[in-house]
Amino acid sequence: MRHSFLLPFVFLLVSAIPASAQLSVAAHCQRSCEQQNPDPDSAAYQQCLDTHCAEAFAEEANKPVEESPKPPAPPASLSSSGSWSVVGMEERAASVRSAISETTLNYDCDGRGGHYVELAGVPIDDRIIGMIFDNGSAHFPTFTKQPTGFQIKLWKNHPLIQAIKTGSAVRVFERDGSVIGDYSLANSSRAIVEAERNCGA
Repeated sequence: MRHSFLLPFVFLLVSAIPASAQLSVAAHCQRSCEQQNPDPDSAAYQQCLDTHCAEAFAEEANKPVEESPKPPAPPASLSSSGSWSVVGMEERAASVRSAISETTLNYDCDGRGGHYVELAGVPIDDRIIGMIFDNGSAHFPTFTKQPTGFQIKLWKNHPLIQAIKTGSAVRVFERDGSVIGDYSLANSSRAIVEAERNCGA
């Protein structure tokens, strides 16, 4: 993927969400704000909702009443087959194929301070919205469309990169809760560290 343009600011909110939780994306986001800001009357809590959850709330409000949002499957059902490897001519990328789809989850760096998490092979009309890890933690990133899938630009040691390096498996799902892929995180830390080394990071 090419990295020759600025990507929009990415919001990633991390929270511990029980594996048994059957919540919509909007509810997950609201719960994350509550955990970061326990006082629901505080300005910080309201700002968190306004900044990070408005789009999810609007989309949920516009759904037909009869439509029940599909909750993401609990992390306990995650498949964890596969292992990360370093790929590419300059070996600045690390990648793993989904256990349940023809997609790949990738880490990439450009040697100029850019660090990226990418999903390749995802249809361009898919809307990626959530990542739930096997330990129950969740991230709600905003991905930018790319010719081969979706991408977000981060910084080194970003919480999402750390979650990928330290987890065992992650499920990526769309706004309606449908699953895009399950990805093993086996060997992810070693592969990402090697890619970063090759980037001079």
